[in-house]
Amino acid sequence: MKSLNQSTSSFLKIVFALAILLLWGGTAHAQYSEPFSTPSKGYKLSCINDVTGINWSLTPWDAAGTCQVADLRDPSDYFNTTVGGVLQGIDLDQEVCWESPLMNISAAGTVSLSVDLVWNGFDSDVAANNCSTDYIRVQYSVNGGAYTMVPNQFGGNACATVAYPFGSTPPATGTGTVTQGGITGTTLKIRVCVLTNANAELVTIDNVGVPQAGVTIGCAAPVLSTVVTQVGCSNPNSGAINLSVSAGTPGYTYDWSNDGPENPDNDPQDLSGLPTGTYYRDRNGRCLLLGNHQCYCDQCPCISLSPRC
Repeated sequence: MKSLNQSTSSFLKIVFALAILLLWGGTAHAQYSEPFSTPSKGYKLSCINDVTGINWSLTPWDAAGTCQVADLRDPSDYFNTTVGGVLQGIDLDQEVCWESPLMNISAAGTVSLSVDLVWNGFDSDVAANNCSTDYIRVQYSVNGGAYTMVPNQFGGNACATVAYPFGSTPPATGTGTVTQGGITGTTLKIRVCVLTNANAELVTIDNVGVPQAGVTIGCAAPVLSTVVTQVGCSNPNSGAINLSVSAGTPGYTYDWSNDGPENPDNDPQDLSGLPTGTYYRDRNGRCLLLGNHQCYCDQCPCISLSPRC
């Protein structure tokens, strides 16, 4: 590392590697569609799990169970994709949810979602109509916020998107497409939550979609801008970088090179009181800034500070 000699006329550049977030987690798509075309993925018979090679997830199911008949999840229960190209589940005995990958919808404007559903053998609810029996809840989360349920569209019980009220005639069987429009924001996740409690009660989920152009899977690239205060000749610790981040997918963390990598990254967005010296890129020559724990950028520009003499 070289120190600054104020009497010299040499132009010393102090280089900071700014770890930059490129929130772009997949191939660009004109829309989102999940047809469940890969069979035998999810929670399978005999308590076998296989969620490899897919970009969606399932919430935990009977985490404390040991795959016994008396458990919530026994060897004959399942919630997995089939050779017919659908996601299907029976006898869950607790709420289990399918969750989409994170979608960026900022370029799509107002979007809508749709889900094809089939349900067999649904019982009517208890007198309180609080979803103590079979139901399907279609939900969505915007900008990482709490999930909002699509209001009841089948069955007439307001506790779920598909549910039957106390006093209706069981068993109820039906099919339909759940839709919800008027969704705006930066990111979107969809989930479909199911509760059934008998082998005869079967739910099929298919064709989860957001049809609008401009929807992409994963993250969106942010726009970065900086205001740089160069190092003053009378104060070798006066350099500063003020960073602004816009667009992209919110939820940023920062990793500047002047203090080495951390886990988790906990650097501030802006830097001040910067001393003279040469600062190299962190992490084996790569510069990184992580957002939403999934997106990386290996090709990052640097910010140059120079003495004002």
